[in-house]
Amino acid sequence: MSSVRSFFGDSPQDILRAVFHAGPGIQLHSTLDMFPPPQRIDELLYQISADPIHPSLAVINSHIPPAATLRHKHTSPLVQDSQGFSVYARIVQALVQVLLEDRHALKSNTWALRHFCALSIYAQDFLSIPSASSAVFGSGASIPELEALVSRVEQVMTYMLTSSSDEGWRLTAFDAALGKRSAESLETLPRFLFDTIEFGRESDNGRESRILWHVLQRTFHELDTSEADLWMMLARKMEVKGKWHVG
Repeated sequence: MSSVRSFFGDSPQDILRAVFHAGPGIQLHSTLDMFPPPQRIDELLYQISADPIHPSLAVINSHIPPAATLRHKHTSPLVQDSQGFSVYARIVQALVQVLLEDRHALKSNTWALRHFCALSIYAQDFLSIPSASSAVFGSGASIPELEALVSRVEQVMTYMLTSSSDEGWRLTAFDAALGKRSAESLETLPRFLFDTIEFGRESDNGRESRILWHVLQRTFHELDTSEADLWMMLARKMEVKGKWHVG
């Protein structure tokens, strides 16, 4: 049987048609069967520079490190399709669309949220300076399509981070961040928050800091005073170690 992953040479719309109208030669036990495993998607992200596409973005976004601190590492342009999307962008865009249609799968695969944030950040950078060189989007990328992508990611993140019926999910992630409980014991949403904090703490690069800010901004929108004080304590601990730069 031919692999549905061969569809990644086509557009995200072609991929979705393969998912929702799979023919007799394609058997999908889950809508995610057609995607590479999370580890492979992580690898694709790590191939992309963590710096913004242009240092001047630090002027308009306080969560981007100053130009003097950027690595200015030369990154060879990744292969992009006729629509101006890299392989990473095609895969993650398709993930966004598939998981928007399947909320149960979304709640079970919160690892994908990090990639949604990363792709949205790259899209916003490109929208700010379309003339800059991007390894994620090429000159053929549609501005309205990228704006729609950013909007869909915002929709997903707001839904996931504000609609939980468990009011204590943030504090379970907090306890894990302090080492008071095992990360392995966490449910999917607090595990996502814990992992995002750890990525920000350990990676110490612009992309992870911006992802962390993207997540925290939505997670902490309605904290009471006592819980806000706990998170401020954790933030100060991380700042002392020089490992949390979210503005």
